[in-house]
Amino acid sequence: MTDELLGKQIGGCEIVELVGRGGMAVVYRAHQISMNRRPVAIKILPRQMLNDETYMQRFLREVHILAQLEHRNIVPVHDYGEFEGQPFIVMRYMDGGSVDDLIRRSGRLTLAQMRDFVTQIAPALDYAHLKNVLHRDLKPSNILLDDDGGAYLTDFGIARLMGDAYSGMGAVTTHGVIGTPSYMSPEQAQGKPLDGRSDVYALGVTLFEMATGARPFEGDTPYSIAVLQVTAPPPPPRSLNSALPAAVERVILKAMSKKADDRYPTAAALAEALTLAITQPEAAAPSETQPSLAINLLDTQPGLRRSDLLPPPAGAAERQPTPPQTPPP
Repeated sequence: MTDELLGKQIGGCEIVELVGRGGMAVVYRAHQISMNRRPVAIKILPRQMLNDETYMQRFLREVHILAQLEHRNIVPVHDYGEFEGQPFIVMRYMDGGSVDDLIRRSGRLTLAQMRDFVTQIAPALDYAHLKNVLHRDLKPSNILLDDDGGAYLTDFGIARLMGDAYSGMGAVTTHGVIGTPSYMSPEQAQGKPLDGRSDVYALGVTLFEMATGARPFEGDTPYSIAVLQVTAPPPPPRSLNSALPAAVERVILKAMSKKADDRYPTAAALAEALTLAITQPEAAAPSETQPSLAINLLDTQPGLRRSDLLPPPAGAAERQPTPPQTPPP
């Protein structure tokens, strides 16, 4: 089926190819006519979602947030506007795919790749936090690559400005569960107040997948995966990749601690620990205090029910609720 926007001009750009469709937007490759036909990416809200206030607000929030962020490892925005009532964003086109694509092709990444990508993304994540922005959907598919090996953070569609719902100590209160369950922190899965350490957890899960080629938690439904994020310890990465250094495994597991206080305080601290674990594994000794990883709340509190652990999503039926999942783009 031919896409209706192919060949059209939007914001001074000619649409040439459909790149992908996500839960909230469609992304095209285009040529920027005024810049010697430089390739760009255009992210546009589909016409069928124009009457959905929730999607419209999320898209416009992303525009608002991206306008405040300028970092070498955040996909830059060139322009934004409306085309026949459809809001759009013009961004740099990344021709290297995503880290998710790389994992799917390779099975797992090398230590050098893991270090390279994390040390590029960590400063971008901390920069966003300094700007009071929580990403809330960090995952391999939201780390884009250029053809020179550069890594860039993208998709701020469900990001949140801390000032939108300030609840003290730089935290954000989320009203309902939102995000991708496979990567969300325990506190995000429970709809609790968030700070930058929630994104650090997601970076830890992403690092787990880079190292093993697998996600730490799988389930039949998004809700069941979210429950595991809250209650179950992640499998040791070395059980899935025996060649992984023990020091790197410790870094991953610390980043994925159930308690935010047990994680690295910043993404930069995680990147520094990973670099040390890879380059000087003998110096990356275990900490005296082990993080609260292996606590299965359902085992330690027999009277606790799974339904007690997560808030039901807004408007959910009495049958098993499913927290919304927002795939890229």
